[in-house]
Amino acid sequence: MTLVAALALWAVGSVAGPSLLGLDWVLNLWLALGGPALALWAAVYLVVTVAVVLDVALPADRWARGRN
Repeated sequence: MTLVAALALWAVGSVAGPSLLGLDWVLNLWLALGGPALALWAAVYLVVTVAVVLDVALPADRWARGRN
C-alpha cells in the first residue's frame, strides 16, 4: 500500500513538476525509510517461504509417496 501511494505521488509529481507540488520530499522520505524496510521485509518473506517449503511441503510429499 505504501509503495502504491509513493508511486502515485511520484507520478503526479513528475507530471506536474516536483517544485510545483512540493512532492519530491515525500518520495525521498519514502526511499529513506520505506525502501530499506520494504527490502528487509521481502528478504524475510523469501527466507520464511523457502523454509516452509523445505520443512513442510517436501517431507509431506515424500511421506505421501511412501519414501519416508
